[in-house]
Amino acid sequence: MKGKDMHDQKTSGVTGERPVSPRDRAISTELSEYGIHRGLKSHHIQLIAISGVIGTGLFVGTSSVLNSAGPAGLLIGYSLWCFLLIFVAHAMGEISALLPVPGSFVSHIGRFVDESASVAMGWVYAYRIFVAADCTALTGLWAYWFPDINPGVWVASTLSVVFALNCLAVKYFGEVEFCASIWKVLLIFGFLLFALIVVCGGNPHHERIGFKYWVNPGAFNEQYVEGGAGRFLAIWGVFNTAAFAIGGPDFIANCAPEAVDPRRNIPKAVKRVIYRLIFFFVLSVFFVGLLVPYNDPTMVSALASGNGVAKSPFIIAMNRLDIPFLPDLCNAVVITSAWSCTNCLLYQASRTVFGLAKHGRAPEIFAKTTKSGVPLPALILSIAVSSLAFLTCNTASAVVLNWFINLGSTALMIAYLMMLISNVRFHHGLKAQGIDLSTLPFRSRLTPWGNYFALFWIGIILLTNGYGVFIKGHWEFVNFFSAYFTIVFFVVIYLGWKIVKRTPFIKAKDMDFQTGLAEVELHESRLDYEKPVGRYDRAMDWIF
Repeated sequence: MKGKDMHDQKTSGVTGERPVSPRDRAISTELSEYGIHRGLKSHHIQLIAISGVIGTGLFVGTSSVLNSAGPAGLLIGYSLWCFLLIFVAHAMGEISALLPVPGSFVSHIGRFVDESASVAMGWVYAYRIFVAADCTALTGLWAYWFPDINPGVWVASTLSVVFALNCLAVKYFGEVEFCASIWKVLLIFGFLLFALIVVCGGNPHHERIGFKYWVNPGAFNEQYVEGGAGRFLAIWGVFNTAAFAIGGPDFIANCAPEAVDPRRNIPKAVKRVIYRLIFFFVLSVFFVGLLVPYNDPTMVSALASGNGVAKSPFIIAMNRLDIPFLPDLCNAVVITSAWSCTNCLLYQASRTVFGLAKHGRAPEIFAKTTKSGVPLPALILSIAVSSLAFLTCNTASAVVLNWFINLGSTALMIAYLMMLISNVRFHHGLKAQGIDLSTLPFRSRLTPWGNYFALFWIGIILLTNGYGVFIKGHWEFVNFFSAYFTIVFFVVIYLGWKIVKRTPFIKAKDMDFQTGLAEVELHESRLDYEKPVGRYDRAMDWIF
């Protein structure tokens, strides 16, 4: 598509070229040309993006990195990773607001980078086994109360429930996740308030904890070697878990194809959700470091025995203070939170496979949807892969969770790298085709130059995420495999598709800025947005 053509279409709109019938207007709202429904509203997108990443990575996974890096190392590692995610979110947001099409960022890779890279990214992202990871963590959380029940019971029940919910029409799925997200956000606020009160002395021991544990045993732990190098390696090791725990950009991108008014709601989500995620995660790990020392005996023994999943640092903090009933209440809420996160992750996996199939990069059967717009075959395939969680029946849950964290976090890092590369190429295409940047629905000040900064650091973190196995005396094949298998998997699929299909690298002048654009323009043409008036309406618009 030529730049002038796109500019004319953007300024005049689809309705400026041809009349729009009432039937067309109805179709543009309810069912896109790809067979899926636009039923996710602004409040759904914003809270799903938060809900989908506030789960076991935060409530359970932080115990291992608190132990390895210390409270200051944990805080620094999470903060730096959140900083890098800002660049990724803005890179993703620019493209997704313009082209909210099935497959989201995976499809964008095929348009602006290379079809082979899109195929490889799609399959890696769809089966980064986060669903299995959250199911595994849930078995440990249930074991806190029922240690004698086979973990397979919890895996089967979790997968059954989330499968049933994902079979609902997207608007009902969105409402369920909206309610679960509010519950999850209240949990975070409740914990932050609890931590503040406890740290200041409002606890059964009447002890002002303050920064006590930052002094003894200390703010930093050391890994592999002593001194500054050991502290640096400990902080570097936090990034892997942080990548698993803190998401957001990919969730927003995957909501775009089924979003109502995506050109308004996607930029809102990018600008607001990412900062809320930083607020939740950074403050949470800060207070965890105040309440639990990195050498806490309960946490250390649980991690050493492989049963650390059930020993959330949040629950450990409450048990240390001898607060009755609160640990059980916290565990119940964390289970709800982890279940909600699993539900979101299954949604993402199924939609990614559906997007691949719609573009001819997966078997055609996975492009089929139900009458309500649910990609059922893709959903069934996704739930089948998630059954890897049954591995926890024969191996300690903390060990299996660590495998899944390594496999999943590297998949996310690759996804973030490809989002950044896509945005760089996207800007090359805009320039080559003479498309004015002012016509974009969302224009970020961080792109394209911020992309290079994030590309460098995330790339280094990805390549060194398994550095520990290369240190003398610490070689373990399982850890090496889980750290680097996803990279090899990506390269194998990429080269295989490239060789078989002989796909070319997309030139800037040949980039497709048109396919799917008409459906979005048609959808927008029948929307009536009323600017909020009054303090209450403006406040609700800002929040949701």
